[in-house]
Amino acid sequence: MKKHSPRFLLAEAAHSLRLVFFDPRCRRCGNSLVFHDEIIVCRNCVGEVLPVSGPVCLRCGKMLNDSARLCGDCMLRPPVFVRNVSFGLYKGALREFILLYKYAELHPLRRRLGGYLLELFETQLDERFDFIMTVPQDPARHREFDHLLEMAKIVAKKSGIPLLKKNLVKRRKTEPQSRLPLKQRLRNLDGAFELKRPRQVSAKRILLIDDVFTTGTTITRCAELLIRQGAEVTTLTLARSV
Repeated sequence: MKKHSPRFLLAEAAHSLRLVFFDPRCRRCGNSLVFHDEIIVCRNCVGEVLPVSGPVCLRCGKMLNDSARLCGDCMLRPPVFVRNVSFGLYKGALREFILLYKYAELHPLRRRLGGYLLELFETQLDERFDFIMTVPQDPARHREFDHLLEMAKIVAKKSGIPLLKKNLVKRRKTEPQSRLPLKQRLRNLDGAFELKRPRQVSAKRILLIDDVFTTGTTITRCAELLIRQGAEVTTLTLARSV
């Protein structure tokens, strides 16, 4: 019989007490969390999160129906960034995980979602970067918890790329982009972002991280500021709209 260490036995006892007294349940489906690796969400829900498969646009990451290398939008209006890569589609379990993490501030989901970004980085990007940066949060939210920054720390630590904080900032409150039609989305972000230390990113290769890529308006506005300083920008996002 295998002999377990006191630390293992203590962890097992703590886990058993947690199940008995707290009856933890998945915040997505309501099933009981019975395994050690089930934190906030259950194994079944985690299993529903799948990386994008099939042909995608080599510039913006949009799903394609054929073997074309670029989508129609990117052929007509190439994006300012070099490339966007997204882990999955913004639907189902991945969408709900992002919303739970971002708005319910369920911090333990940081490790799982940050792990998706790290997996994407390691499998899809072979470029070298000088800095990792994140799309800044709205200053009106007054949140100490910056969900993007916390996920970016995971990629930065494993990759060894410096995480550049508090340079790219959001100057003013804006309406949520998801509520606006395309033309208003563009006006909504006019002058919303700024670089505090422009020279710091001059001629640098930047990996810019955001959670969701829908029309790409927000991440494009941020990338434009960096590109004006001679930076080369690649974007990394958790989810891409269908």
